[in-house]
Amino acid sequence: MSTVRDRIVLFARSKGQTIAGFERSIGVSAGYIKNIARSIPPDVLESLSGVYPDLSIEWLMIGKGEMLKRAGSRPVAYAPSDGEGISSRAGEPMVYYGGRESIPLVADVKATCGVPDGFSVAIRRDDCMPVVVPGLTGDFAIRAKGRSMINRSNPEKSINENNIIVCNRWTSRSYVRWGEVYVLATRDGVVVKQLMPSAEEGCVRCVSFNEEEGYRPFDLPVSEICDWAIVVGVVGISLFA
Repeated sequence: MSTVRDRIVLFARSKGQTIAGFERSIGVSAGYIKNIARSIPPDVLESLSGVYPDLSIEWLMIGKGEMLKRAGSRPVAYAPSDGEGISSRAGEPMVYYGGRESIPLVADVKATCGVPDGFSVAIRRDDCMPVVVPGLTGDFAIRAKGRSMINRSNPEKSINENNIIVCNRWTSRSYVRWGEVYVLATRDGVVVKQLMPSAEEGCVRCVSFNEEEGYRPFDLPVSEICDWAIVVGVVGISLFA
């Protein structure tokens, strides 16, 4: 049975590339392919997909199907059963191309923040990397930025820099679950805050957990919110130098 290394060498040769040239084309160091064991980290896999969009990731990772994608095809779901998969970097969740419970990780919501239904548009426009978090499903996920939602009094509810925030789109505009954390798309960017009733008519009160560092509540006009999502889970990531 062929290995991931065997299949990537076969693909490189099908492109008329030397191994050294192929390694340069995807931005890895000389000898990288020789040292591939049973997995490929997400950043290298992303580079492969970007440089060679016709390569079938399913074929590369598990040897199923054809080497090249059919025109108009999408990544096919699979779940590694023998330990052969896409390895995660330190502290990150395992990433698969597909899977029944995969969640699209949106890299750039900002471009669609001022668009109605911006989250759905971002998912369609973005080349989203699916993530799998055991026991957790959602419509999409984004990476947390900043320190405003660090919760020292209740660390289990804390949202730290670079955490993955899993969200479900919130389509109701007449009912808000006060006290819950929402992700709001506004013309000025993404806002992640606990929502409370506002004394100002036509506004919601946006509350930061981390008031110790000066993040104060503010009132946000509902008319300035282009799209809504509610946070259903947060995946903590610890980065090591």
